[in-house]
Amino acid sequence: MVEAESLQGELIALRKGRGAQDPALRNRVGPLLRRIAGISDDMLAAEVRHRLIDCLEMHIRRVPEDLRMAASAAFALDPATAHRFLERRFELAADRLQRESRTVRRWSDKAIAAMAEQMTIDVDDRPAQQARRGWYVDALSTLHRLDGPTVVSYERRRIVAVEAPLERFEMAISLPQPADPRTEPPLVTMDLLCGGVTERLEVVGSQYFRWYVELAEPLPVGGQVDVLARFVFPPGLRTPPYYVFVPHHPCRRFRTVIRFPPGVPPPGLRRLDGAPGQVLADDAPIGEPIGPNRLGELALGFDDLREGLAYGARWTPQPR
Repeated sequence: MVEAESLQGELIALRKGRGAQDPALRNRVGPLLRRIAGISDDMLAAEVRHRLIDCLEMHIRRVPEDLRMAASAAFALDPATAHRFLERRFELAADRLQRESRTVRRWSDKAIAAMAEQMTIDVDDRPAQQARRGWYVDALSTLHRLDGPTVVSYERRRIVAVEAPLERFEMAISLPQPADPRTEPPLVTMDLLCGGVTERLEVVGSQYFRWYVELAEPLPVGGQVDVLARFVFPPGLRTPPYYVFVPHHPCRRFRTVIRFPPGVPPPGLRRLDGAPGQVLADDAPIGEPIGPNRLGELALGFDDLREGLAYGARWTPQPR
């Protein structure tokens, strides 16, 4: 079990000096924080910084809103309060918050205590979740294209082994219920572009496709592999008014870009951040309103996903 007090001490030590912007950051990250952020000894300095900042920002978003700026300033994550000295960062944050710098320091202490407590819960719970299946998804990045004659999805999954040897894992996609249940189920094709080969495809009913992927070589415990795949959906498929990822294995990070036809975004776009699957068929306006950029691209990100819940976006269905 990870001690929250020890982790809190590592965070307090990290905020000193240049915080997360320290050129010698690798040497300033404590063992508990390295474990939680997924930092290994063989990583390049840029990857160490990237993973640490991702981890800090994710947990800062979970603390009470009035403490977030103080926490960001403490670790030198906010460009508006960036400075080489911690006390100066507190002063800059105090100016923005119209408070005294000692108040901002106190808020920083409270934020760090809350972050340490949450990190402790996460890291103590994570091995039990991961060990159930022998592997977990460290990162999933997707590009889902709705701007062409057929729907195409690209996925990159970073798989990490929890049990050895890990020789295979599964990837799955589900489709909406066909209008006529008597029709033959449409076939989704998957091309594995790197990282493994398709061992077999399992089709469950008319909606669920599961591919068993054999890795190029067995992974030891802690070993990881990036698998890149392309999914091509059948022409004329009735596209559902949502694109979501529902993890059935532990997943640490999910990033996606949904590309709509430029200039014609669907109405009612909303972000789904851990929503029950039932809301996908519900007309109620659930989730934060969002919109794509001028190219029709909608970028979304999620961290520490919960199994069985939906992450992504939904929109108002249009009449055919």
